[in-house]
Amino acid sequence: MIMEEEKSLTPQEIHDAAHQAPPSPVQKIETGLSSFLENTFKMVNEEDSYKKQLQAEIITRLPQLKNSELIALLTSASTNLNDQMSKVVSPTMQLLTAAQQAEMAKQQKEIQNQQNIMSQTNFKELNMVAPQEVLAGFKALTDFIRIAENQKSRSD
Repeated sequence: MIMEEEKSLTPQEIHDAAHQAPPSPVQKIETGLSSFLENTFKMVNEEDSYKKQLQAEIITRLPQLKNSELIALLTSASTNLNDQMSKVVSPTMQLLTAAQQAEMAKQQKEIQNQQNIMSQTNFKELNMVAPQEVLAGFKALTDFIRIAENQKSRSD
């Protein structure tokens, strides 16, 4: 029996593996979508070659077919093509839309977190350094804005 040599990792390979970021959910979706499309188009290509063989056989027998049979063949071929396209395009668009929505939600959450942090920091700084008259002025301004918004909503 021949013994297989064990492959040992170099320190650089260990370092790279340890510091490699795990794929994000969006990357996983993109990878899955890519694989799905590759397999689907491979199947479509195989089916296309099968259809071409069928078409060649049908063409040789065309003089023997009746008009109703020709129309039925045309209808069947058109229906199959439309069905095939919808089966490829619909899931693809759903996955792309889901990936975009996930990315947008992530960005929106990051923006919201930054805004929350900024507003909390600003209020803390104001409370610590602003004189009471300034804070009272801000409160009066806030109350005025709320009253104006309420009157505007009532008039609409």
